[in-house]
Amino acid sequence: ESGKVRAAELLRIGSSARHSNFSDTGAIGLVIDELEKGVDMWSKVAAESELILSLEKLADAWVTISGHVSGFLGLSRVELKKQTEAAELVLAQTKCGGKVSDKKLRSMARAASKLSNEAVQASRQYLRKHFPTVLGSLELQEQILSTDQVIESSLRTSLGAMKVHIPHAKDLSSWLSAAALNSIHRSMLKIIMDVTIKIAVQIEQTFSHSMFLAARYNQDGGSKLGILDTERLSDCHDRTLAYIRKAIMPLRKKLITHELLMDFIEEHSLAVFPAPARCKALAFKKYEDMLTDSLIVLKWISADKLVLSQASAVLSLNLHHEGSSISENSHGDIAKMAKATYLCEQSQGLWNLRRGDELSQAERIVLCHGDGCVRNTVGALTTLNVASKKDLKALPKEQLEVLQKMLIHMTHPKI
Repeated sequence: ESGKVRAAELLRIGSSARHSNFSDTGAIGLVIDELEKGVDMWSKVAAESELILSLEKLADAWVTISGHVSGFLGLSRVELKKQTEAAELVLAQTKCGGKVSDKKLRSMARAASKLSNEAVQASRQYLRKHFPTVLGSLELQEQILSTDQVIESSLRTSLGAMKVHIPHAKDLSSWLSAAALNSIHRSMLKIIMDVTIKIAVQIEQTFSHSMFLAARYNQDGGSKLGILDTERLSDCHDRTLAYIRKAIMPLRKKLITHELLMDFIEEHSLAVFPAPARCKALAFKKYEDMLTDSLIVLKWISADKLVLSQASAVLSLNLHHEGSSISENSHGDIAKMAKATYLCEQSQGLWNLRRGDELSQAERIVLCHGDGCVRNTVGALTTLNVASKKDLKALPKEQLEVLQKMLIHMTHPKI
């Protein structure tokens, strides 16, 4: 039913566009934009559903292991209780005023020993019955983690749902100041720390539980854990730890170099500040721009005039201190950006679009940071205050080291 509604909506959009001042190409562009939004939405829904299934399977494995630890501890408490009761029974008889024969004492000791042995045997049998299930759950955990890439998927989903709280943000330029970028970076770090630490701690806990059961298995006087099972336990730990390191350690480098921040800005700006369909259609028709779907609103100059560009082009620039102008006189790296930047404006009811390298000096768009934004910008059409990498603050060192320290403590198990 939702598919029919969606199809009807696309037809309505296409019909509306054809009856306005758009060409057939522009009308098709509008429909394609809507289709792409739908595909992107369903892709995210599918990814989240797969992650939920993976987490549910992991939760089942964790509950299984935790349940068997609880079961064993319950029997151990019963064992201790019976041993205590047996000892107290013998002690009570020896404290009686009357004499107790050696024969009776031996009989009572045998009865107490039998009670104690029955309790020990129960916990011993429990371990040998259920430890294979614990070992299987550990291997299932490792398989789900690595095959489904649970940490990576959890981070993508959590960062994808992250809301950027920058007051009065209506275009990408509002995200590019030093204050905004530093705020976004700190929020990302918090999410990354929360997600990775929670998962890693839970994994470490399952191994601690398993190591405890394995140790009791080898110390309860019964048959010891076999060589093959010991190797399975050790290999499973090593593979799981290798996956965690592979998933987590690159994050630290990407956070330090701000690479993760740039990726986040580029991806999220497409969803939050997409270029209007009419402007993208004009870019495709007039300049045959094949990357119109990645155009975002860099800055709204007025209700009828806006600057479009690609977030990747802006974020990759090494701006000069005095400011860099997008115009017909652009050169160097800024010239490449000028070809990916557009001025889209409406006049007398008609929309027009010009590329950055076609703008006159009086219409130039200046990208700058710091003091460069108050020099050499007089007469410019608009100014974009964009932070340089030097303006970005380093993240707290102690937080970045938490993950590394945690991985160091997840050492090879001693069985």
